[in-house]
Amino acid sequence: MGKADYFIPGLPKERPLGIPFWPSIPLGVTEAYVKAYAPPEGLVLDPFCSDPDMLREMIEAGRRVIAVNFNPLAIFTIRACGLKLDPREIDAAFTRLADSPKGEVPLRIYLRELYQVQCPSCGGLARASYFVWEASEEGKKPVEKALDCPRCGDKGIFPVEESDLRPLQGLREKGPDYWYVLTRLLPRYESPSPLIESLPLVYTPRNLHCLNAIFVKIQALLPDRSPITYALKLAFLLALQKSLSLYSEEHPLKKPARLRPPSRFVEPNAWLAFQEAIDAAKGLIKPIRFVELNELAEGKAGVFLASWNIRRLEKEMAQGRVDLLITAPPVLDNVYWPLAFLWAGWLLGPSAASSLRPFVQERAFGWDWYEESMRRAFRRLRRMVVPGGVLVLIGQALPPACVEALLMAADRAGLAPESFSFQEEKGELAIRLILSNPGQMRPPPSPPALTLDEGDLREIIRRSVLEVMNHYGEPMTLSQLRLAVAWWIASREGWHWHKVEEGSSARAHFRRLLEETLAALEQEDILRRWGGKGIGLADYGSAHPPLTDRVELEALEALRMAAPAPFEELAEAVFARFPGPFTPSQELVKACLSSYGGELPSGAWKLRTEDDPQRRQRDRREMEDILINLGQRMGFETSVEARGEGTLFDVIWREVKHGKPPTLYGFRIESTAAFTRLFLLHPDPRPFRAYLVIPGGRASLVYFKKQHVPAWSSLPEGNWQFIKYRHLRRLAAEESIDRYSLQKIIGLDPVVERPGAQIPLL
Repeated sequence: MGKADYFIPGLPKERPLGIPFWPSIPLGVTEAYVKAYAPPEGLVLDPFCSDPDMLREMIEAGRRVIAVNFNPLAIFTIRACGLKLDPREIDAAFTRLADSPKGEVPLRIYLRELYQVQCPSCGGLARASYFVWEASEEGKKPVEKALDCPRCGDKGIFPVEESDLRPLQGLREKGPDYWYVLTRLLPRYESPSPLIESLPLVYTPRNLHCLNAIFVKIQALLPDRSPITYALKLAFLLALQKSLSLYSEEHPLKKPARLRPPSRFVEPNAWLAFQEAIDAAKGLIKPIRFVELNELAEGKAGVFLASWNIRRLEKEMAQGRVDLLITAPPVLDNVYWPLAFLWAGWLLGPSAASSLRPFVQERAFGWDWYEESMRRAFRRLRRMVVPGGVLVLIGQALPPACVEALLMAADRAGLAPESFSFQEEKGELAIRLILSNPGQMRPPPSPPALTLDEGDLREIIRRSVLEVMNHYGEPMTLSQLRLAVAWWIASREGWHWHKVEEGSSARAHFRRLLEETLAALEQEDILRRWGGKGIGLADYGSAHPPLTDRVELEALEALRMAAPAPFEELAEAVFARFPGPFTPSQELVKACLSSYGGELPSGAWKLRTEDDPQRRQRDRREMEDILINLGQRMGFETSVEARGEGTLFDVIWREVKHGKPPTLYGFRIESTAAFTRLFLLHPDPRPFRAYLVIPGGRASLVYFKKQHVPAWSSLPEGNWQFIKYRHLRRLAAEESIDRYSLQKIIGLDPVVERPGAQIPLL
C-alpha cells in the first residue's frame, strides 16, 4: 500500500489522575492515518469509539465522522468531553454543589469530616489523602493513614488510631448506600446475579457513602442532560475510577487484575478524588462539533455520535459508503466490563446499563469467544467500507492473545492484509494493523475449505518461522515471533488454507501447530533459547544483520542526513524505515537517537559534532596507534589486523612465555554500538581476552542493549569487556604505566571513573 505502512508512534498523553481505564491512544496517530487513507471530506467510521481525541483529529483533518459504540459509558464520556463550556461554569457548579446542605452542614464539610484523622505529632485534625486497609480473619479495616498536617507540617504514613475510626461508625458494607447503587443497575423487581450483587463492594462503605452523597446532589441540583450536568458527571466518573478499592498498596492506580480487593489495598479519599476530577474534567472538555446523520449526508463536517451496536449500525448505514474505518478495537477485560456496567447504571440508570448486561452474566469470556465476536463484527463492518477501502486498527497496551485474535478474526472475515506493525513493552503490545476491503476479490470462505493436510500446514509454519528468524537477524521474544509468523503467513500464504469451523478458534489451532514446530526445531538444533529472554537461531552465519543494529545505524543516518529537527520527527523517520512486523521499540529508537544526537537551544536535535564520520575515522586511527604504543610500552608483541570478513580484532597483543600458551589480548575499535552480530557469531572469544574500544558517548546505549537485547544479556559475564576512548588517551599520557594499569580503565563504569581513583595501581 505504501502510504503509511509503518508504525506511527504519536505523542504520548497522560491519563487523567493516572486512571488505568482511560483511553491512551497517542496524539497524532489518528490524524496521520486519516490523512493517508481517507480522501478530503471523506466519510470516516469509528465503530468502537472511546477516545474523544481520536474524533477531534478526524474532524481537524477535514473528514466527516460516524462514531458509535455499544458501550453507553463510552458515548457519555465522548459527549461530555465534547462540550462547549467555560471552565468558570464548572467551578461555579462545583461550588454550588459543595455548599449545598447535607444535614446541618454544607456537603463539603460533611464529606471532609469523613476523612479527618488525628495528627500523631501535634494532635490536631488533618485530612487523610488515603488509607491502607488490611484483610484478616476478623474482616477488613484501615490500618494506616497518609496525611499532611496543616498545623505542624508533619506528613507521611502513620498507624491508624482509634479516634480515626469514628467516621466509619454506622457505615455498613451492605447499608443504604449499597442498596441505592444496586437499584441503579437493574429494572425494578429483577433479582441481581451474585456478580452484580458484588459490584458495589469494590468500594469501601465510606467511599460508597461519599460518592453517593455527591451523585444524589448532582441529580437534585442540576437539570438532567444539561451541559453542566454532563461535566460534573464526567468528573464523577473519574472519581469513581480513582476511588476503587482494587488498587494495591505497592501499585496504586495500576490496572487491577481482579474484581476483589487485594489483602492490603488503598482507600483513596473520594471527596478529594472528586475535587481533583473537577480540575481534570476542565482539561478534558474541548468542543466537538456533533451533527445529525442527515447533515453528514449533506456534506457537513462533524461527528454523528450514537450508542449503537454493529447490527444497528448496519441497518442504518448504506453499504459501501465508508471511505475509511479507523478505531481502537475493544479489548476483552474481565475487570473493566463489569465495572463499566456498574458505572453506566450508576450514572445513567438501568436502561443504559442493559447493553452491558452480558458481561455480568455467570459465564466466562475467553479469547476464543473474542475472536469469534470480532470475526462477526468485521464481516458486518466490511460491507460498509467501499471496495478497496482501508480499515485501520490502533491499539495500546494490548495482551498478545488479543492481537492474535484480531489478526485471525480479520482474515476469517475476508479482509485483505496490508500492513501490521507492533511494539512490545513489558508483555503488552501497541499495534497498527491496516487491512482493506477487497470487494468481491476475496470473499470469505464459508465454511473455510481444507486444502492442505496437517503435514503441509506444519511445513508452512516451519518455513515461516525460519524466514522470520533470518529476517529479524537476532533472538526475539516468543510473543514477537508468534505475531510475526502469524502476519507472515496471513500476508503471504493466507489463513484461508486451514479448516476452522464456525465458532471455533483459529488462534488456538495456530498456537498448537507453532508450539509443536518450535519444539521440533529446537530438537534439531536449528533453534535455541538465548539467556531465557528470547528464542533464536542456533547459527546466525547467513542471517540478515540484527534488527537492533539496523535501527541504530538508521538512527545515525537520520541525524546525519537531516537538518536540525524535532526529536519526534527524527523518531518517526526511523520508524518509517522499518515497515511491517519488525518495528523497533520506542525505547530503542530513543536510546539510539539520544546516543548520537544532542538538543539545541531551539529544541531541535542534530548530530553531535564528535560523531561526524570523518572525525570518527580519525578517532579510529588514533585508537589504533595508542593501542600499538601501549602494548609495546608494556612489553607485548603487537600487530594490526586488516579489517575484513572474519576479522575479529583490529589490534592484538601477544605475550609469549617459554613452555606455556601465549597470553592474547584482542582489541576491536568501534564508533557505534552495532555489534550484536559480533556477539551472535562470537559469544566466546577465547583464547583471547577480548575488548571493545568505544566512544564514551556509546556507554548509555550499550547499557540499554545489555538490559533489553537477548543476544547481549545472554553473554557470559566477562567474555567481552569495554574500554572508552578517553581512558585510553589518559593512559597513553601517563609517564609510568604497567600491565596492571589496563585493569583500571576496563568496563562501562571503570575504577578510574570512581571518585579518588588513580590510573596506576602499583
